Amino acid sequence: MPPLPRICTALLTSLLLSTATGCGDDGGGGGAAGAPATIPKLGEPCTSTCASGTVCENTGPFAGLCTTQCSNDAACSLLLGTSKCFGETVPRCGLPCSSDLQCPSGTHCAMAYGGEMVCLAGAPTGP
Repeated sequence: MPPLPRICTALLTSLLLSTATGCGDDGGGGGAAGAPATIPKLGEPCTSTCASGTVCENTGPFAGLCTTQCSNDAACSLLLGTSKCFGETVPRCGLPCSSDLQCPSGTHCAMAYGGEMVCLAGAPTGP
């Protein structure tokens, strides 16, 4: 029993940072019906909810993606190491890419902001 508090602490920390199932699962099911899906992270498609530190953008090139305002690439890389700051007027964090294969499911690689390639919501438009 002494290790249980450490396990519970780790699970509580995980729950606060993302989603977790619970502490002390006996393997007998008992999970809540309709448990929430994984919360989308930076650069992933969203409809309303996003991971901590990001919002589900509803306008502009990043509409339908989890993002946040930024002032430089370093600010974005704190949320996700591969992300970068895109735009000039109201810059947003996004995922740079050179092909659709580098983008999360439900997004595609497209040119935006003066020729920079970034993952945007939706299916690829090319052949």
